Amino acid sequence: MRLLIKLLFLFFIPLPICGFNLASNSTPEIYLTSNEIGPLTAYQEDVELKVVVHSTTATRTFIDVFKCGPSQSDIQYSKTSAIRYLSNYKYNLTYILPLSDFLSNNGMYCEIRIENYNHTLVASFPFTLFPIVTNKTINAKDYIKKTFEVDNIKYRFMMSGLNKEKETISFPNYLSYLNIDQYYKLDLSSVYFSSNVKEITYTSALMSFYDFDNIFPYLAHFLNKVFIPLNIVKKDKYLTFEYKNEFYVNPKNCQMSLTPKDGFVLTKHFYLPVNEKNKMLDEKISIDISGFGVGKTNIKWSLEYLASYNLIGDCDTSQYCIVGEQV
Repeated sequence: MRLLIKLLFLFFIPLPICGFNLASNSTPEIYLTSNEIGPLTAYQEDVELKVVVHSTTATRTFIDVFKCGPSQSDIQYSKTSAIRYLSNYKYNLTYILPLSDFLSNNGMYCEIRIENYNHTLVASFPFTLFPIVTNKTINAKDYIKKTFEVDNIKYRFMMSGLNKEKETISFPNYLSYLNIDQYYKLDLSSVYFSSNVKEITYTSALMSFYDFDNIFPYLAHFLNKVFIPLNIVKKDKYLTFEYKNEFYVNPKNCQMSLTPKDGFVLTKHFYLPVNEKNKMLDEKISIDISGFGVGKTNIKWSLEYLASYNLIGDCDTSQYCIVGEQV
């Protein structure tokens, strides 16, 4: 009699319904993978979401229901398929995401439901999409110990659910100064940052500084300021800067020009005029990046000068000086 009661008890234990919304100790019977979509913008044109339904059961019949709306409590779009037959453990589905109707800055809620032919729920895959927020402006010094993130770059269904990709920018070895060596060379290789961007894209990158004393007479000025175009290049695992254009330099006094001049030679470096760099010590160099990455982030970086001694000159400011006897 006790054995019969135990068998009846086991027989009537409710079995779990397998799916994405199961408790964490259940093994999902169905999961989704999909193509990559994004970045998305508010009320943009509709796009296709191509989904592959994977099942641990080789064959089964099912119905898929796709629902969307401004929020979970406000579903305004619903589409139910005819009975589908799944074989070889997977089935391909294509949904049109109604972004033009529902994707606001507050997001758009959708759900993919896999049901048995009698509409018993097998698995549910709810997800929310958001438009990307672009054109934010950040200052490098504010992200010395933290990372700037642009959310919702890309979306893709993985085995664990909907994966949301972020774009990150960080300054792991932030510098607030720029060293000027004794040969007057302005080297940008020590200025670098880090990002997970797959492709380096930006609208512009500029180095600029004030030149009130006109110590660069051969460079164009705008409101007493000199602007030098830069390239952003990958070096090892970091991103750093190179001068976009080559220069012409007078080897006698390190005067710079962007156009050929008599007595000037071609160089890829930028120099400060001989014994004039001290006039710039109270000024700052700015590096401004516009439209970086998918997030079109604007980055501002302010640097002070750290000047070595002049190579030759007076004994207070130079590495080498000539001392003569007073007559």
